[in-house]
Amino acid sequence: MSKKNIVYLDTNIILRFLIGDGGELADKAKNIFKQIESGDLTAFCNDAVFAEIIFVLRKVYNVEKTIIKESLENIIYMSEFYVDNKKVALKALSIFVENRIDIVDSLLIAYNNVLDINVLSFDKKLNTMLKT
Repeated sequence: MSKKNIVYLDTNIILRFLIGDGGELADKAKNIFKQIESGDLTAFCNDAVFAEIIFVLRKVYNVEKTIIKESLENIIYMSEFYVDNKKVALKALSIFVENRIDIVDSLLIAYNNVLDINVLSFDKKLNTMLKT
């Protein structure tokens, strides 16, 4: 696979794909994801983009947490779509849906739980959810 077939996706492309507002950008996003599904493109999404997608879906578009989780799981499970750590992302989505915390705290808890990484915080609620 050549370098030009490997891309990092920005938040707006994934949002346009998920929201599918019918405009030109949504059509372009759908085409990009067709290329990912067919294996013509390999796409990457880092934690910052992942968190921003969830924040925008929740706060701007008022999408329910369970729908966000289901939609992003479908993307994460695509064979040519990669997040920083698939297990962490999936765990963070579950934590986000099951608790009254934001996605950033959910990611921190997931890194702590899945990869056994120590997390330091002054946030009391976050600290109660971390493994010691």
